[in-house]
Amino acid sequence: MQLLVIGDVHACYYTLQKLVKNYWDPAQTVLIQLGDLINKGPHTAHSIHFFMRLQEQHPGKVIWLRGNHEHALLQKNRAQPASEPLLKLKYALRKKGRSVGEVLEHIEQLPLSWENEQVLITHAGIQRSEKEPYQLDRPRSILNNREALKPLKKLQVVGHNVVEGHKPVFSPKENAWHIDTGAWIKKYLSALLFDEHLNTLKVIREPRHPMDNLMR
Repeated sequence: MQLLVIGDVHACYYTLQKLVKNYWDPAQTVLIQLGDLINKGPHTAHSIHFFMRLQEQHPGKVIWLRGNHEHALLQKNRAQPASEPLLKLKYALRKKGRSVGEVLEHIEQLPLSWENEQVLITHAGIQRSEKEPYQLDRPRSILNNREALKPLKKLQVVGHNVVEGHKPVFSPKENAWHIDTGAWIKKYLSALLFDEHLNTLKVIREPRHPMDNLMR
C-alpha cells in the first residue's frame, strides 16, 4: 500500500478537505495525519468530524496520531471541563452531530506513532539524546520535541516545528522528513505521498484555503 502522510492541520478544515480529495485514493493508499489536527485555526469541530467520518467510512485506512494539541485538550478537559474553549467546542461538535465525550474518548485512544520496517511516523520525532521519548509530558518527548532528531535505521516523518521555506524538508543527517509548513499561519498544508517501498512519489503543498483565513 502507498502512504499519504499529512502534516499539522491546525483546524484548517477546508484546506485539509481539498488535499484529501485531490491526493488520497482509499483503494490503494493509507492516510496518516501526524497530529495537531486541531486548534489555532478556525475549524476544529469541522476538522474532527471530517477525520472521524473518514475513519468510520474507511476502517484501517485512516490514521490520526496524537499531537501535543490533542494531548493538551485532554489535559485541559481533566483540569477545567467547564472552560469557555471546551464549552464552545462542545457546542460546535453538537452541531455536527457529535458529543464532546465521544470525541474526547476517541482522542484518548489515538496512537502515538505509526510504523513499519521502513518508516516511523510521530508528531515531533525521537530526539537525539532523550532516553524516554514516550514520556509524553517531557519537553523532548515525541509530542513536544523541538531539537535535532536521532538518526534511525528507518526513515522518520515528523511535524510540530514549522520549517523554513514553506515546503517539506528532508534532513539526511537525521534520515527524516519535516512536513509542518504552517497551515494555520496562512501558508501551506503539506503532505508526502510514498509508494509501498517508501520511495517519495510526491511532495504536496496545498495552499491555505480562503475559508480557513476566518480566524476565531
